Amino acid sequence: MSVLDVTQAGSADTEVVAGILVAAAQDLIQKGQMLWHVNSVSAQAIETDVRDGRYWLAHDAGRPIGVFRYETCDPVFWPEVTDGRSAFLHKVAVHPRARGRDMAQHLLAFACKLARANGLRDVRLDCVSGRPKLRSVYERFGFRYHSPWQVGTLQVDRLVFPLVSPEG
Repeated sequence: MSVLDVTQAGSADTEVVAGILVAAAQDLIQKGQMLWHVNSVSAQAIETDVRDGRYWLAHDAGRPIGVFRYETCDPVFWPEVTDGRSAFLHKVAVHPRARGRDMAQHLLAFACKLARANGLRDVRLDCVSGRPKLRSVYERFGFRYHSPWQVGTLQVDRLVFPLVSPEG
């Protein structure tokens, strides 16, 4: 099992972060499983989020292979969660050249470690409904189904990973 070096991305990393997101998006489009429009993950589209420290970048043996966006509020997909005790993940992506080695599991583990270090109680994310293979990546890690949610015409499944026991 590889040990990833995961660091917070900075402005200088915008093209690298976008490169991973675009490669993942294009790979899924070629497989007929579109998840994101390529223009929605371009360097220009994500520049502000990278600059503001929302993206984390994973390297394996010095090669950039994965990213995720980490936030502490999500008014679009989790508007009812406003207590500041949850982390929210978006755009979890592994470069196609690094797939098949459980890299997504490593990214999720790091995000949970980060949330725990920040004193948060859980990590939340969403995935497009009707994508059992994608949802299984999260459930295999330990995320549990919470509820359905709709944003415009997009229907998603919301999932939660508790970092503390319900009693604590």
